[in-house]
Amino acid sequence: MVIRYSFRTAVVTMFLLAGASVLGQENQVKQIKVTLRNPTAIARPNEPIVITLADIAKAAPDFKATSFIVTTSDAATPADDARAKASRPLACQADDLDGDGKADEIAFEVDLAPLSTKVVTISYGAEELIKPLRVSFPKRAHASFQTKYEGMGWESDRVAWRMYFDARNAFDMYGKRQHCLALDYFAQPGVDYHAESPIGRDTFKIGDALGIGSAGAYVDGKAVKISEVTDRKWKVIADGPVRAIFDLIYTGWSVAGKKVDINSRVTVWAGQHWFDHAITARNANGVTLITGLPRKPGVAFSSGVALENGQARYTETWGHQALMPGATATEAHPDQNLGLGIIVLPGAGGSADELPDAADHIVRVPVTTMNGTITTQWRVVSAWDQEQPDGDSVLGLDPAMTLPVALRSEEGWKRYVAGVASRYAQPVTVSVLP
Repeated sequence: MVIRYSFRTAVVTMFLLAGASVLGQENQVKQIKVTLRNPTAIARPNEPIVITLADIAKAAPDFKATSFIVTTSDAATPADDARAKASRPLACQADDLDGDGKADEIAFEVDLAPLSTKVVTISYGAEELIKPLRVSFPKRAHASFQTKYEGMGWESDRVAWRMYFDARNAFDMYGKRQHCLALDYFAQPGVDYHAESPIGRDTFKIGDALGIGSAGAYVDGKAVKISEVTDRKWKVIADGPVRAIFDLIYTGWSVAGKKVDINSRVTVWAGQHWFDHAITARNANGVTLITGLPRKPGVAFSSGVALENGQARYTETWGHQALMPGATATEAHPDQNLGLGIIVLPGAGGSADELPDAADHIVRVPVTTMNGTITTQWRVVSAWDQEQPDGDSVLGLDPAMTLPVALRSEEGWKRYVAGVASRYAQPVTVSVLP
């Protein structure tokens, strides 16, 4: 794992140590210690971490999400962390998820070695004390609605997706050659995002398919998109630097003889090739909710269980399904591979059955029902083999499990998706210390 320290890192460390020594003074930098444990034998680079404000308040009732930073010494225990002479800042953000004007969660990312524990520090206090310590990080996650690409777009610095905000309601994909944010570039007048470029391009053709991880229903033996609705709206909830979140709100979806209201929430994280799709549905009792991946001729398809207890199931496709460049292209590129995957966690909500369909590999998603409201979620993985490889190695990470290396064969891609599924089913243990 490559760690780069800077002059600002040293300043942060010295200031935090000074702040810790003036407890009892009104103007001080206070600290909360958090331990993170990786329960798997898989390295987790750019591991997303979310801590609720409610959990932080138990340890620090005076914490305010308007003025804080997150750092780590890479120590495994609080005692080792206390002896550490240097810490490095982590990109972080506070997000208001329910629109009440108050933050509900803080989010950041950290590298975790297999079966490891790491201590991070949340430092907070008066803004005049925190502001000099705050480091500016490049934005690596983004969500934006643009008429140029016909709806909502979302991206990490590795992959971009967009959805057609009309009756098609299908999720599509842009591949990236460089690790950067590209949606704002693609949205510029005069830029042809179908053309080959050093940044990347539109790499997939949806056609009549449900889309890449889009939501729908299975009625009378076929997939039904969220098309016939009374109203559809969108709302960006958070926009970087480490994650972007948006909602798609559908009112009066006519399906299976019902009028269903759907809230579709998508979350994408920096450095990742996946996004999470969470659904909340009202008046949907008896409706079979589905997601899926488009069928492509000659493209390999498989499904499997990532964990022996069946806790994580995946469906994946791999092969020549990257579209040729050009706005009118319809054929696949013969020299480029593209991989897609859907991961579901059956849990107590039932199985994740595959259902027959001509245009898609359909997955019936397990649901949870409470007080008449149905909830479900799944993870969507996408990657293009033209992406530039990472320059730095990550401690404990099998090079065969990195991209684009994993896209050299169907077996490699299957192993990669199964690894993402294992991490999805076995989240990092987060403990806010009293």
